Amino acid sequence: MIIEPHLPDHTPRLVIKAFFTPDRGWVASVSRSAGILDPSPGPERLVTAANVELLSEGRIIDRLPFLQRERIYASEKHLQAGRSYTLRVSAPGFETVHASDIIPGMVPTTVVSYRVETSDSDHGEPGVIEITDFLIKLRIQDPPGEENWYQIRVIVPDRWGRYDKHFSTRDASIVADNRIEDPVLEGVEPFVGSEPFFKDVLFDGESHEIELSLTHFEIEASQERKIWLQIRHISEVYYKHLRSALLQKTTDDNPFAEPVRIYSNIENGYGIFAGYSARTFELTF
Repeated sequence: MIIEPHLPDHTPRLVIKAFFTPDRGWVASVSRSAGILDPSPGPERLVTAANVELLSEGRIIDRLPFLQRERIYASEKHLQAGRSYTLRVSAPGFETVHASDIIPGMVPTTVVSYRVETSDSDHGEPGVIEITDFLIKLRIQDPPGEENWYQIRVIVPDRWGRYDKHFSTRDASIVADNRIEDPVLEGVEPFVGSEPFFKDVLFDGESHEIELSLTHFEIEASQERKIWLQIRHISEVYYKHLRSALLQKTTDDNPFAEPVRIYSNIENGYGIFAGYSARTFELTF
């Protein structure tokens, strides 16, 4: 006898994804949620007739138009660090959703030093520079007496544009936040990856130095010899979203692990609306 499982009916809800930062435009994607038996995500899940409003102190300050070509809603409104904003989205057939978050002010950050080792590429391609080691030391002056959350990106050029480069670090805060296992039990293995996030619990109110190492990547000699280091001061909402997404990814293939729901601050829906500030350093060599 075959027993058909009974699955509850799925009521589609709006799904929002938007990250906003001061002094520049930003975008938001709006789609609908899918049930367990629905097809895989695709263009048909996008919601293109939504009313997307940005509010500050209860007042509408912007309405985001839908860009047909990019398939996103876009805002050219320059926002301010230290202020809270609310995103409100409505669409026919869906319950109205909303979310609020703040843009944390950028903290003092500096690049203390960096050192580059290069060699000719051994792939037989003329005009290619191989970076064998790119060591960066940066400093974050963490504000005392409050919780703060950060993220680091290293962006490298290639012939198609730019991409986030993997790097390694033994910084205890980064190692602890970017793996699920206890870093003490796992020894002193470094973090290796891109775009790590971390909180200031180990260096609250201190001047904290972090060393990053990038190894074995190539830049065409015709390109400018530079990379970009970006340090982000992210909101708690942003941090919780990144941390839960990492947990879900890490346990996704484990049949014995409990299901992990990615953190959402969207009321009556799903997704994320989160703020951050950033400072980008251009490192030439």
